[in-house]
Order: sequence, then C-alpha cells, then structure tokens
Amino acid sequence: MKNIILLFVTISFLSTTNGVAQKRFSKLLKDHPAMVSYTFRTEFAKDMAKTLDNTKALGITNIEFSNLFGKKASEIRSMLDTRGMICTSYGTSYDALLNKMDTVIQDVHVKDLKK
Repeated sequence: MKNIILLFVTISFLSTTNGVAQKRFSKLLKDHPAMVSYTFRTEFAKDMAKTLDNTKALGITNIEFSNLFGKKASEIRSMLDTRGMICTSYGTSYDALLNKMDTVIQDVHVKDLKK
C-alpha cells in the first residue's frame, strides 16, 4: 500500500512540476515543431515527395535536411515550396566541407529561407 501511495504522490508531483515548467519555459518553445530529415531517412531515400506529404500531415512544416538523398537542392526546394514547407538548416559531411565547399554553399543558398 505504501508503494502505491508513493507512486501516486510521485506522479502528482511530476505532473504539477511539469505544468509549472511548461508555463515558465513555453515562451522559449516554437509554435510549430521542426524535424531533422534523418528521422525518416529511409522513407526520404525511397520517396521524398510522399515523405514530405506524410511529414506535413503530422503538422511538421520545418525540416532540417541531413543530406540531399540523391536529389538536387533545387528539386527539394521546389517540393518544399509546393507544400508550404521550409528548410531552416542543412547538415553536410566534414569531407564535403573540406573538398566540395562551393557545392555546399550553392546547396545552402538554394534551400535558404530568405530566397
């Protein structure tokens, strides 16, 4: 019986604490969640358009691309624009930064929000 009461008190405390934390830190949180493409990397590699549609259906409109999944940056930009989605960040490999800097810069500018 003591274990059940302790569990109940712990759950009550955590739910109360979480409510306080939500109020205190909610101003720091964005209105809409974002996602890194690595989360659905297998799906993006198979069918990017369908994966973007599914991602948007989840309410996610901001994506950080971890790579281009065999597409050109301009193709991805077009798919994002068609769906009213944005890309606020783009990850690339260390090798690409060292050896293909011009290509990385071009890709970033294609996906840049400021267009």
